[in-house]
Amino acid sequence: MNSYHILLISLLTYSCNSNTNAKELEIGIRQYRNDSLAASIKTLSKVIKKSDTCKDCLLYRGFAYKELEEYSKALEDFNKLIKLDTNSPIGYANRASVFYMKNNYEKALLDFYKAYQIDSSSILLNPICHMLYATGFKDSACLYYQKLSKNGDTTFDKEIVEYCNKKNIPKKYF
Repeated sequence: MNSYHILLISLLTYSCNSNTNAKELEIGIRQYRNDSLAASIKTLSKVIKKSDTCKDCLLYRGFAYKELEEYSKALEDFNKLIKLDTNSPIGYANRASVFYMKNNYEKALLDFYKAYQIDSSSILLNPICHMLYATGFKDSACLYYQKLSKNGDTTFDKEIVEYCNKKNIPKKYF
């Protein structure tokens, strides 16, 4: 067998494996969306074992672990996702949400800020507001609260609303 045939067979084998991985990824995501979290983790773990650079696998398996409250495993997946793509806000925002669930508001705040630096999406401002308030930067949180509530965001804790409504933050900060 000449080298051309070996290369062709290698490429065909890789292609089949890639298609298999894509199908298994699709199944794992569907399982996650249907709340079959353990099945999703098992399916996605198979793909990760074959290809440890599957970002969607790490993301959805991290989601599943987080929902099962297996926070250390979720953190591992989100850390790996961040290593694979340091310029994507998705890994940072999801790692931040795990830190939030673990009541580690300082780390959550840092990761939400990092995600916001990468993508200045307004969706990240609300969790930043909440983390600022939780870490004692209440007046700074009020700046975000007032700006966001002005834009129609109503998803704030009662505590933040009451505190910020008592404050008289000058409009020049907006």
